[in-house]
Amino acid sequence: MNTLPTTLTPALKSEGFEIFRAQLRKDFDSAAISSEFCDQLSPDYERIVDLVESELKKTIAVSPGNLTNLLYRIDVQEYLAMDAAKEENIPFLKALAHLIVRRELQKVVLKMNYSKNGN
Repeated sequence: MNTLPTTLTPALKSEGFEIFRAQLRKDFDSAAISSEFCDQLSPDYERIVDLVESELKKTIAVSPGNLTNLLYRIDVQEYLAMDAAKEENIPFLKALAHLIVRRELQKVVLKMNYSKNGN
């Protein structure tokens, strides 16, 4: 398992950040999880992870099934979060938040790269 990232990619510090925010909002809304926290996002990786983790805690307490839907929608496997939590010595939900943010960043970077190539 790679070490969890701690910064945003340079492309997402500029024009891509709004695309990232929209993608995160779309996926959380699709899983019936509040995306209101997206209004508070700034291009600060640790702050984003903290806000996602906070929303995950709320979701588990109210509707764990929605979390499963979110992970399916985003394409994040729980076992990877368990491995990362153990490897990084951090709580499971913190590791899961890192993986969610990382996967959403991957989606956005791919979209940006393909749209630049005219595909």
